[in-house]
Amino acid sequence: MVHVRQGGARRAPSAEVRALLAGAATDREVAAAARPDGPAELRWAAAVARGGSGHYAAAAALLDGVRRDP
Repeated sequence: MVHVRQGGARRAPSAEVRALLAGAATDREVAAAARPDGPAELRWAAAVARGGSGHYAAAAALLDGVRRDP
């Protein structure tokens, strides 16, 4: 089971997040999840997916955006 830390009440990650973290998402799905206007949880999971596939600079850029998100 994958746990995503969030403030407040805990809930299970969405199927989309689980697919990203499991490596089951396509490049197109990862790119869609990485949209700057998307939820921080999806952008974080997209960054993990990018880093897991060896795209470290792309992952770092996504994480920097998530970190700066209010």
